[in-house]
Amino acid sequence: MSWGKHISQVEEPFHLLYWTLLWVIGPYGNAPIDCFLEKILGPEGGLGGDPGWEIDHLPEQDSEGSYRVWADFDVSGIEPAEKIYSAKIFRQAIRESLIFFGEAYPEKMSEVVEVIKRYGL
Repeated sequence: MSWGKHISQVEEPFHLLYWTLLWVIGPYGNAPIDCFLEKILGPEGGLGGDPGWEIDHLPEQDSEGSYRVWADFDVSGIEPAEKIYSAKIFRQAIRESLIFFGEAYPEKMSEVVEVIKRYGL
């Protein structure tokens, strides 16, 4: 991986989350870095993509809800292939991943700061 928190740097329960975020936040040409985040954190509340990952917002009454994260084991090598994370943990991981991304790509740091502000991360 060229950026982000390496799986060995996070506790086991979060391996799947951080691995998936590497596909959500990434250097995809000229696309905005939040091109996937806007669908995940917006009203749609979910998205999936290659190489076999999905994130779905699970709304709950009187709370921010949680997020179901899935990745194809054959690609990620992470078990279990599906986990549920609280919105707080999920959003914290996005913020941290964005900061790692901005540090790896300093020319994108102003965009990272704007995305963090826009989504209240």
